[in-house]
Amino acid sequence: MSANDGSTSSAERESQATIRARLSRASSTLTTRTRKGSRVEMVHMPGGSLLIEVDEGEGDGEGRAVVGRRDSLEGARTVGGVAPSPDTTHVDMKIKQEMAHHSPDVGGSGGNKGQDDGVGGGRGSGEAEEEPLLTYGPTNLLQHLHLALASPAMFRIPALAYKWSSANGSGFLLAYLIVLVVGALPLSVLEQIMAQFSSLGPTTVFRCLPVLTGVGVGMLFVCMVLGVYSCMVLAWSLRYFVDSLQTDLPWASCPHNNSGCGVPDMYTPAQFYFLNSVVGAVGEEDGVILYLILTLIFLWTLLALVSFRDRPWQIGTISHVWSLVTVSMLVALVVCGLQQSESGSRLGHIFILYSADLAHPDIWLDAFGQAVWTIGPTLGLLINRTSYKHFRERLRLDAYTAVATNMLVALLLCLATFPFLTQHLDDTPGFFFEASSFAVTRLGVPQLGAAVLYLSLSKALFNHVHQLASTVGIGVADLLPGRWRSGARLFLCHAATSCIAFVATLPFITTHGIYLVRAADAYVPWVGGLVLGGVEVGGLVYVYGVSNIRQHFKAMVRRDTQIFFITWKFVLFPMFLGVGVWACVVGVAGPVTWNEVHLTPEQEEAYRVAAVVLALIPGALLLVTTAILIIRNLKDLKSLIVPRPTWGPALVHHRALYTSGVLKAKVNVPYLIVQVEGDGVGVCDEGGKGPWLPYGFFWFPSKAASVFLASNPNPTTTITRAQVASGGNTRQNRGGPTCSGKFPSKPLDAESTGWASTKKKD
Repeated sequence: MSANDGSTSSAERESQATIRARLSRASSTLTTRTRKGSRVEMVHMPGGSLLIEVDEGEGDGEGRAVVGRRDSLEGARTVGGVAPSPDTTHVDMKIKQEMAHHSPDVGGSGGNKGQDDGVGGGRGSGEAEEEPLLTYGPTNLLQHLHLALASPAMFRIPALAYKWSSANGSGFLLAYLIVLVVGALPLSVLEQIMAQFSSLGPTTVFRCLPVLTGVGVGMLFVCMVLGVYSCMVLAWSLRYFVDSLQTDLPWASCPHNNSGCGVPDMYTPAQFYFLNSVVGAVGEEDGVILYLILTLIFLWTLLALVSFRDRPWQIGTISHVWSLVTVSMLVALVVCGLQQSESGSRLGHIFILYSADLAHPDIWLDAFGQAVWTIGPTLGLLINRTSYKHFRERLRLDAYTAVATNMLVALLLCLATFPFLTQHLDDTPGFFFEASSFAVTRLGVPQLGAAVLYLSLSKALFNHVHQLASTVGIGVADLLPGRWRSGARLFLCHAATSCIAFVATLPFITTHGIYLVRAADAYVPWVGGLVLGGVEVGGLVYVYGVSNIRQHFKAMVRRDTQIFFITWKFVLFPMFLGVGVWACVVGVAGPVTWNEVHLTPEQEEAYRVAAVVLALIPGALLLVTTAILIIRNLKDLKSLIVPRPTWGPALVHHRALYTSGVLKAKVNVPYLIVQVEGDGVGVCDEGGKGPWLPYGFFWFPSKAASVFLASNPNPTTTITRAQVASGGNTRQNRGGPTCSGKFPSKPLDAESTGWASTKKKD
């Protein structure tokens, strides 16, 4: 008997030594931030990581730092402790700042509200109501209508439709509809799942698969280029709005003593005004370049301030109302256009299907570039916007509504412009301005119609450039340390983005810069989207895994769906690959010669090459970033294809559902209580379910941890830190507990389990 006791004592001593070693490893920290006598640390524990703020003062006599009182933990080694009254708002704010989470719940007053987060239901004991789901009604439709108008749709879709129109008809609208439904819709749902699940932006959302970080970097560059292009068009729109306030519209008639305007086969008054007074490509009007420079300085300065103070996804009442005003103006143009004598034949050029167009890869690439630019997938726009949504907001209907409103806007724009085509117009980026300026002269009050139309276009373009600039600024800040995500440093990121964008705009406002605009328009939207989108879909679907994405979807939406998972795996990536190979084999036409602007063949080729290089830079950034990651992780390449510890939902009560083994989660203020599976925990009821245990607001277990809570076969037994440090596995001391006991079905607080008393023991 004594021998057995000695053997047992020896085993216990050996076990305690092992526990102390594990506890020492669990207490190892990674300093992420230092300020004013305290530092934010991430404590790596057996079940995951813990973000805490540690005072730099004296320890407790054993060299352990003491955690600040605001975090309500005694020490960094109390890896499982739950204080009587933890300040969850403060900790959530630290999570948001240090881990770049964008959810409005994080760091807010409603970050830890109780709700039904379990698979089988169940309400928490807190007084807060269940987290609301997005309500689909007039407000949501107006939001998507605003987003559809606040995009390049207004000035780009009519130009692309005219590019593919002829007396035989056109195939563009059909190609655009197919790309929206088959390509943009499933791609949007995929990006929304990843961004809404993690509340991370375009550069940090790829923590799920770090090897794809270069995709996020490439997205920022594409947003920068498209922001420069869109801001240039915004400056044109402002010129039209200012000149519409005159008594006589300057584009209604030709200026005096000009031999080129009004002559057949030369310029109409609307064409001459755009080429001469707006872009300065023809004629001899002075001051156009200076006007554009001053306008762009004002716009980029304003965008830097607005991007820092406001968020582009915060759509208010003014934007909703103005969206209705814009649609009303377009409807007025449709009604006026249908009264034109030849409106039927002109509308037939775009609305009659000409299937021969569909045999060219160019039309599919134009439709794809417009679809991804309008809705935002593969460009970072959609990821950035969705990362600020609540965890439970619906996303499928959100994607459906986006596709429907964008197609509606496309049809409305074509109906508003094509009836007014009196002679051949080149499919330039200024096509909409030439066609619409002629159209407003046919209204009863042309000055009022022009002012409303171009003010609406200016506001929509400003909102769109705001989204692009904000995506770049926030994406850059997320790549930097946490202190760059707020305050003056964040403003510095936005200011630097605006300065770089202004300098990049200068080549577009030269005398022949309009051709560079057109060349960039022909390549940048679809090249960047095709390269980045193909790599993104291939990595997420085939490396990260559809099963993981499906799990995220079920955690947020509480239901399953098959169609999108099948589309991602068997349609989306093959479509990207097939279109890319088709374009490489057949070739694309690119921008055609623009006869109205007299350029030498050498100049045209130089602009064409510059646009191609500009379009290929995102792919080059992707390769360079991936190479750097591989070189820096040569000793552990596997870490590039597995999620990082910081990947997961922004809020702890959502991470509980993401963690393997959790069946239900409830809030018993101020504790989060979870029910776990019986296997590995040691106690289960008749249904095979484990006990309800305090989960805490501070413990972030990773998905890979199958056992992360300490076993507690007796509700009155104290759970020690040593048990927590050992990952909750006490079978080496007890011989392996079985599921023979009963455990109360109601949630237990920290006092009844002894969890809170761990601070004073061991």
